[in-house]
Amino acid sequence: MAQIDPFLNDGCTPPISLVDFFFPSVAQELRIYDGRGMHEDGTRHNLTEESIKESLQLLLTKPFSYWFVDGSFSKDNPKSRFLRAELKFGYPLKSGGNKRTQTKAFKKYLVKYVEGLKKLSTK
Repeated sequence: MAQIDPFLNDGCTPPISLVDFFFPSVAQELRIYDGRGMHEDGTRHNLTEESIKESLQLLLTKPFSYWFVDGSFSKDNPKSRFLRAELKFGYPLKSGGNKRTQTKAFKKYLVKYVEGLKKLSTK
């Protein structure tokens, strides 16, 4: 979730992952697949077996869903050995500078980000 992600404290775009679909927010009976899981009344979405089934059924109707899972994932086998997320990065950095300075700062950020993900990973 973008709100608690320590790497997104500067307004960056949060990762896109299956978590977004498992924890949709609900506003005016409309599901918003943002991973925040907030309802209009301020309560949080709880993950249940039924909500997992609903999310997987929705995802199986979307061609992009297979990007997030391994090749064995299907309607008959809603399991995957791994899950993938998409991270978006962009230039120029707020710090400014020339291309060399920007590239060096970006690489430093990526190393820090990957190290942080390793600590958060559940393998």
